[in-house]
Amino acid sequence: MQENLDHFDIIDTPEKLNRFYDLNKDTDWMAFDTEFIGEKRFDTLLCLIQVATEKGFFIIDPIVLEDFGLFFDLIEDPKILKITHAGENDYRILAQNWGVVPQNIFDTQLAAGFINYNYPISYSKLVEKELGGEINKSYAATNWDMRPLKKQQLEYALSDVQHLYELYSNLKNRLEAAGRFNWVMQELKSWQVFENYERDPYKDVITGSLIQGLNKRKQILLLRLHRWRFEEARRLNCAKENVLSAKHIAPIVRGIDEGKHVLLDSRVISNRIIEQHWETFRELYSRKPDDEELELLTKISQVPKEDPIRDISLELIHSLIKYESITQGIAPQLVLNKSEISNYEMEEIISTQIGDDWRAEFLGKTLISWLNARKQLNIKTVQDTIILSN
Repeated sequence: MQENLDHFDIIDTPEKLNRFYDLNKDTDWMAFDTEFIGEKRFDTLLCLIQVATEKGFFIIDPIVLEDFGLFFDLIEDPKILKITHAGENDYRILAQNWGVVPQNIFDTQLAAGFINYNYPISYSKLVEKELGGEINKSYAATNWDMRPLKKQQLEYALSDVQHLYELYSNLKNRLEAAGRFNWVMQELKSWQVFENYERDPYKDVITGSLIQGLNKRKQILLLRLHRWRFEEARRLNCAKENVLSAKHIAPIVRGIDEGKHVLLDSRVISNRIIEQHWETFRELYSRKPDDEELELLTKISQVPKEDPIRDISLELIHSLIKYESITQGIAPQLVLNKSEISNYEMEEIISTQIGDDWRAEFLGKTLISWLNARKQLNIKTVQDTIILSN
């Protein structure tokens, strides 16, 4: 394990970026990581890109560079393997800010979950367990948008890519020995699809409990408030909470038809919010719904009726899957989350996911049949035996 970063290049001019590209355009692999600031912003500020290849170590400065598209060309090149740790967050930033999604990827955090490691596992813990080294976390709280950055800060940032190729080599060997390398690559396919990173202003609204207790007109208002909040945050490049706090949305929706004075009397909403945005709220409430909004209402999740027997069946199936995962050395969260079993609106997603990917092979026909028939699963006890049937 390489302990020291003896040399690295800082890429902060177009000329240096051109040289970096020419040097690495034919490389077999590239490890990369990013440092960013997302707090109080709509668009995350990308502050550093750390890169390791067989040619050396590099730091690209996206704050100084106006155009770093040549780096995007490399990470979109399917001939170059991209290695990350917990890279989904990095991919999301690139996709949402520039429409770029890396291709041909391997993520060491996800891969480790297939060979007896907890998921998610930190980079420093994985380096310690796999390579016997230790990562210095002294500069974890650095303000990465500061310039200039100290040499020690840059070395700390590079330590996050320093050992990724070694980790990849170790993990790949272990995965291939266990017959699970292809499972990891299957799981990573969704990380390489742009649509999976698109922002959804209605996320959690359609499946939330608030919308289910409202009449149609107020359901439309709830959707519009979330959309307006989303668009304002994007326009101002600020957090959605800075536009309208989530805790204010429910009392606004419930009290809108009583008039402005009722909302001004509310103990939970600032009068400043009502005075500033009342006309907007009123317009959102009074406008007729369009076809898109009516279509969204058809997707509202319905809370299933209480059924203790069904709930016990779900718990039992989840426990069996968790037991099988742990005994076979795969992190249970990677196989199937409990929420995905109990959420009835996930039916189509689950059946597609389980039917076509590595989970079907791992779980086997019996567990799959129980999972697919969980609404009708029967449980019987005969002496010291529990019998499950569907």
